[in-house]
Amino acid sequence: MGVDLTSYEQYARDRWLLSYTGEESLHDLVLNIKELEQFEQQSRGDFQKQIWMVLNSHYQLASDVMRHQGNFQAAWHYANHAVRVTKQLGINDVLAAAIYRRGYTLLEWAVCGDKAKQGIINREPDAQKLRAAVADFEAALPLARPQLKGAIWIELSRAQGLLQQVALSLRTVQQAESMIDAGSTLSDPLEQILLEGALNGLNEGMYLLGRAASLIALGRSTTALELLDDLETLQNGKGIARNQARRLAYADLLRAEAALGTKDYFTAATRATSALQTFQDIQTIERIAWINTLHQKLVEKCGNHQEVKFLGKSLSKYYKQTMLKQEKHDG
Repeated sequence: MGVDLTSYEQYARDRWLLSYTGEESLHDLVLNIKELEQFEQQSRGDFQKQIWMVLNSHYQLASDVMRHQGNFQAAWHYANHAVRVTKQLGINDVLAAAIYRRGYTLLEWAVCGDKAKQGIINREPDAQKLRAAVADFEAALPLARPQLKGAIWIELSRAQGLLQQVALSLRTVQQAESMIDAGSTLSDPLEQILLEGALNGLNEGMYLLGRAASLIALGRSTTALELLDDLETLQNGKGIARNQARRLAYADLLRAEAALGTKDYFTAATRATSALQTFQDIQTIERIAWINTLHQKLVEKCGNHQEVKFLGKSLSKYYKQTMLKQEKHDG
């Protein structure tokens, strides 16, 4: 076939890097996937393998975008297709990262459920989906590069914690620390994402962020806050880059959740408000639903506090605007 894949490869590279700043778009991404799938059906041999590599980057990106929008069924669909093409390729570390992303999608789906767009997340995580996530993480581990192993152990620990496997969760997350900056250093950002699970791989900041999330799942809010304090002091490229808006907002949200656990309601409300502002700007619907649930808990504890009322007004405004947009779209 006389098809040049260069433009598709460059598109994936550009859009992946933009997604870390919060800028995402589905339209062209979906069109690219449809075109690449047609090429896949019409090709054989080495060229088909090249298409699978490009499809993998597109499928995983589409999975992330759909997850951010609260459409977990579609996110899982694309993540599963990434596993399909990487199995065909037969390259262990590429397959491991695809299985890891599918597992992570299942983990977030277990926590959030199917009503995130309405601002509702599961009262209790879906145990069946949690077990499926654990199975994916365990399948990916023996095939993964060192830093991806660390990322897998962090998310496996969180899933185990949500399944109330406390001792196992604590042992698992401790294993991840030895993988910080481990293995060969990849200089290509897209390779970092597709082989190590994230831009910049598993640096100290990503480890602290992931471990804090795992500890919050176990109800260990005080220790989680200490880790988040350590995260904010990191310098010299060890922390989270200032242009990674989604990760920084996630750190704010984890601090809000941990502060709620220690009954520091002022910090919980102010950090949740900060996270909400960013997640609104970058349309991360799954996280806004989490904030909405956190706000409901704050109302039960201290509904008359000014900061809690302000958070509530901000959420009401967001969901009202979202509803109006949907009505215009449907009409």
